[in-house]
Amino acid sequence: MSVLSQIPRRLSHQHRVAAQLELDFNSVERVMEYLDVPQEAPPIIKEFRPPAYWPSSSGELVVDGLSVQYAPHLSPALKNVSFTVRPSEKIGVVSNLVLCAIKLGD
Repeated sequence: MSVLSQIPRRLSHQHRVAAQLELDFNSVERVMEYLDVPQEAPPIIKEFRPPAYWPSSSGELVVDGLSVQYAPHLSPALKNVSFTVRPSEKIGVVSNLVLCAIKLGD
């Protein structure tokens, strides 16, 4: 009789173990998917680093014909943007231009 009374408790425990195992496998699947995600460029690219004296009071920043797209299969969000920032000039950076500034070195 005591063996029969333990069956529901053991089945319940096995059910919990199986459910936890499924959750663990879901986590492993998620990690495996993240391994296939394309990696971004490193935060510092030595070839594109500005000189140590930059920004200086005697230089300027010239951007000529810049186009930026969010992904290779999308059309550009910015097309042919050109501007010059003179020494000590104050500028404002808004929206998509922030993407340009961040991804300029890529």
